[in-house]
Amino acid sequence: MRQGFKKSSETVCLATDTQGSVLHRHKPQEQHSCPYTVFGFGPFDGMTRLLGFTGVHREKTISTLLGNGYRGYRTALMRFNSPDSWSPFECGGLNSYAYCQGDPVNMTDRSGHALDLSLPGKTNTAWHIDKLSGWPALLLNNSVVDGIAKHLPGTEANNLKTLAKETRLVATKASNKVTFENITSDNYRNILDTIHKSHFT
Repeated sequence: MRQGFKKSSETVCLATDTQGSVLHRHKPQEQHSCPYTVFGFGPFDGMTRLLGFTGVHREKTISTLLGNGYRGYRTALMRFNSPDSWSPFECGGLNSYAYCQGDPVNMTDRSGHALDLSLPGKTNTAWHIDKLSGWPALLLNNSVVDGIAKHLPGTEANNLKTLAKETRLVATKASNKVTFENITSDNYRNILDTIHKSHFT
């Protein structure tokens, strides 16, 4: 990849992780490591590289601008500089300043609005339901649900089984799709409606 500024340009081989973060830069006769914390904080090397954490363009400021400049993200503070206009009632989530809902290992947020899964090859429906609904994928396992239910009072055990059944229905529908993108928000709305009807915590 050719990267650089007006004063100099160079051809560099970039090694990235699954999130697109540049971890190593290889040049003839030279190699540089680029370590980051999970929230993207790392050494700033005088702008000798353009791409950084999650493959986003690095700025001269201390913030990274996500979503084509929509919102600044401060890696040192692990939060956005401004609230998300989609929060709290849309995809932005309840905490309008949070980066990746506090889970930057499994998620990225290049748009500054909504989460992206940082494991592009992962199509495990249970994993997606666990990450995006906030409820464990263990609800898809009958033996686990039965094991928990036997220790709960009757009403709570029934509520757990109902929730598990609804989760399995959504997972079955979703697993018949080729890609995760075909899972609709209505599927998750069904799970959330069932959760709200339940009385257990």
